[in-house]
Amino acid sequence: MSTLVFAALLAALLLAACSPDRSPQADAQTACAPEWQPEPGTTLLASLPTDSGMHGLWDPQRFRTLCDFDAWARNFVDDQDIRRHIASGAFVPIYVQSDGVALIEVRVGSAQAPASFDPGAQARIERRSSPYLFVSQGMVGVSGIEYINAYSGDASRFLALPPGRWVAEVLQVEPQEGLDSQLADRVPNFVVLLNPEPAQGPPHYSQDVDTFGAR
Repeated sequence: MSTLVFAALLAALLLAACSPDRSPQADAQTACAPEWQPEPGTTLLASLPTDSGMHGLWDPQRFRTLCDFDAWARNFVDDQDIRRHIASGAFVPIYVQSDGVALIEVRVGSAQAPASFDPGAQARIERRSSPYLFVSQGMVGVSGIEYINAYSGDASRFLALPPGRWVAEVLQVEPQEGLDSQLADRVPNFVVLLNPEPAQGPPHYSQDVDTFGAR
């Protein structure tokens, strides 16, 4: 993917800078195991950077052994590999081919109280994705795609999420006019709704890298 070339270079630099010195005998899976601390609650609001044009939700346990650039590149440079992670429920793309910082809100619902967008603000939804599968092992990470590794640092945020299969829906939200700068900084660019997979059977899940379809 051409837009991920810079991300690949940045990931190489990040992993080289953050990787601890390890002896050849060290167990890589143990040596680079991160100590991510998920935030409690059912919502997360975070300003997150990317120079790849792509953010995403990801399973920290699935990618906890991405300890060097080669490991990252095998998973996230080619669309085919990204689709593989989408299909398995390990990654949900937030991809609009736009670099910079995005304010992303994640809302977690339940069978009794599904996560939804504000009823009075439906007109501000610019685009809504098809459902994606997310399989949780206890938490969900959110970041630019180049920060999906064992040393993601402040460029990633983590939210506690009960283990199981979840339906993820990504909304691109139109900026709200007339707000002062302090309030505008709290209005998300994207809202991700996470709800438990329905008992009557899963929906048809998207496996598209382009979150809202090809432009």
